[in-house]
Amino acid sequence: MPKSIQIIQGLGLRGNALKAHLKTIELTSLQREILVGTLLGDASFSLDKKKPKYSVKFEQGKKNEAYVLHLFRIFKPFVGTGPVERVINKNRAPAEKPRYAVWFRTYQHESLKYYYHLFYKQVLDPKNPKLVLEKTKIVPKNIGKLLTPRAIAYWFMDDGSYEDQTNRTYLFNTQGFSIKDSEFLCDVLLEKYNIEARTNYDKGLKRIRVLTESAPILRDLIKDYVIPEFQYKLYFD
Repeated sequence: MPKSIQIIQGLGLRGNALKAHLKTIELTSLQREILVGTLLGDASFSLDKKKPKYSVKFEQGKKNEAYVLHLFRIFKPFVGTGPVERVINKNRAPAEKPRYAVWFRTYQHESLKYYYHLFYKQVLDPKNPKLVLEKTKIVPKNIGKLLTPRAIAYWFMDDGSYEDQTNRTYLFNTQGFSIKDSEFLCDVLLEKYNIEARTNYDKGLKRIRVLTESAPILRDLIKDYVIPEFQYKLYFD
């Protein structure tokens, strides 16, 4: 099997055609809201030779392909190569089955620069401040202003889950953030939407668990923005 399979074509622009195109586009308000939600989840920026790459990568497991294609359609003006399927456990044991992911990356664009600096704390090279030695994903200080119902819905689709065995509520997998940042998100959910949530441990790392009493509030807040393929995450029956 090939290393990767392109599922849908992107714009495929290069050279002067790409430069001209990038001058004609800006993030829409819809794209900005979704970007906030997905960056709270699994969306990410990367470094290229220790320099920030102002390009967002969206990636999910193969089972969530419909969601990735949905994101691609929204961000298509910013995408050169369409979603690609790849094997994520290339070094698996002989008896282990291959696992697949679907992903795409946007072009680099000036309007994405703001979100890189919003969601990442950097350690710069003291000898060359243009180089980044390391970066850490953080929750922006102004997340209260940015966390709209649509943003929460995409955060939930990107990195949320439901618990239906005993408590019948919702979880946000914030293990990649610091405990302080996760607790900050809990505070914002309460202050802005009256959603009570707490951090609890999952395999030694903190995640956010919505209190059962607040589960209906969260569901009603985001249900209109959750795509059909993910509606199952909202209902326990």
